[in-house]
Amino acid sequence: MLRVSDPSLQPEELRRCCAVMMRQGDFAMAIDYLDDALQLEPRNASALSTRGEAKRRSGDFAGAFADFDLALQLEPKNAWALRSRGVAKMMLDNFSGAIEDFDLAVELEPRAPLLIIRGHAKMMLDNFAGAIEDFDLALELEHLLTEALSGRGEAKMELGDFAGAFADFDLALQLDPKCAGALSSRGKAKMELGDFAGAIADFDLALQLGPKYAEELSSRGKAKMMLDNFSGAIADFDLALELEPKASVLIIRGHAKMELGDFAGAVADFDLALQLDPKDAGALSSRGKAIEDSR
Repeated sequence: MLRVSDPSLQPEELRRCCAVMMRQGDFAMAIDYLDDALQLEPRNASALSTRGEAKRRSGDFAGAFADFDLALQLEPKNAWALRSRGVAKMMLDNFSGAIEDFDLAVELEPRAPLLIIRGHAKMMLDNFAGAIEDFDLALELEHLLTEALSGRGEAKMELGDFAGAFADFDLALQLDPKCAGALSSRGKAKMELGDFAGAIADFDLALQLGPKYAEELSSRGKAKMMLDNFSGAIADFDLALELEPKASVLIIRGHAKMELGDFAGAVADFDLALQLDPKDAGALSSRGKAIEDSR
């Protein structure tokens, strides 16, 4: 690798090498080139921001934040650096700080992607009404945005507006029929509206299109239970638990087993749930009922 000790290397050449490495996904090498460039030009805000982005993509969120912070000391009104520092703060669970950065960035450049990411940050602080306002603003700027529609649908779900959420997910899927996340979310909205068969159809498609997630499998299992398909539900809960052991899924699988008269299996599930969460009152009461019903 080219190093600063070679006097023929100029900062511009090092930055070009960095750009090549970024395109190739070699973020460690890109950071090395930028380290060299910044030794020659320590007050280059663009190089600091680019190194911050390379660090963010490599998972060094604290390092990314530090670089974006230095860049903003040099260029306080750099909307891209503000947005990027906000993203780094989100990855460090500093959602309030992230929103402050997004606010400043939106003042400088009111763009749909900025509004969408600020909406997601607000959702992390349970400010669902504020998130919907941001998604609305994004959709005013760009009318057909799958991410804004899906985000707004998720916020509406949290506020109990299941019909509104369904409408948003449905429109998002008209724009992108193969969006597994929107399919899964529409399935959840259908469940809340009592359309369990429709929900299962959405979960089926989502699981075919994208990677299998425990939450989607357990949601499909719950929908099957509502249609009295307890064997199918148990099969989904089995798969979900292989991916992510959770007390709540063990409990509902236990109830499905009780419906089929498998009280010993149900007790075993409630016992496992209590190993994961010894204070789970639902698991305790369900275990007692399974023992009683087995007699």
